[in-house]
Amino acid sequence: MAQRKMYSTSITDKDDNYTWEKNNADAWPSRKVDVTIIEAGERLGVKTIIINPPLIYGQGNGIGNQRSIQIPVLVEISLKKQQAIVLGKGEGLWTVAHISDVAAFYSLVLKRYLEGQSIDSGKNGYYFLENGEISWLDISKHIAEVGYSQGLFPSEETKEITLEDFSEALAIPHLKDLNMIEVVWGSNARIQAMKSREIEWNPHNGLTEFYKSIEDEFNSFPVEGTQG
Repeated sequence: MAQRKMYSTSITDKDDNYTWEKNNADAWPSRKVDVTIIEAGERLGVKTIIINPPLIYGQGNGIGNQRSIQIPVLVEISLKKQQAIVLGKGEGLWTVAHISDVAAFYSLVLKRYLEGQSIDSGKNGYYFLENGEISWLDISKHIAEVGYSQGLFPSEETKEITLEDFSEALAIPHLKDLNMIEVVWGSNARIQAMKSREIEWNPHNGLTEFYKSIEDEFNSFPVEGTQG
């Protein structure tokens, strides 16, 4: 697996994120989308806000899709292989947020807008969401612990796999691109939600709930144990 640059520091929603995204838009599709939305808003006189969540976990209670992608995929592939897998060394760090806390921020933004309270928009309208940080290796280690405790894995060991092996095991066609896989399951994504907390966003779920959500994911797949 190619080694991506692992940043030792995180970015905040107080940084000049518009300029950074505009200068690096070709590297990731969503950056072009963000920049286009902001510039269209300025051109048309419409206030825009970019909400940037991290790794989202937990089960939603809305209509339609109620689960995210990253953790369910790791659990699913690990169950297929009967061992917790990790992409490469698993050194990348991601910040995390529970879906209910993410939804609460959307509600907060709408409430502030309807009540006429101040909120940054346009090029300054970036808001990040996070409440905890964890490495991919630690995630896989917890998957290993849960799988072993439930009799689904023969040991608590994790297994490194390559981008090619990950792609072959992945059941989502539009994510099978190797570069996409490396970004989604092997990169760094470290952000700080400073502005979001300043407007009274108060997330209630931390790493304890994150670990619990991994246990919940195991219940989403029909499996047979490996231990008698």
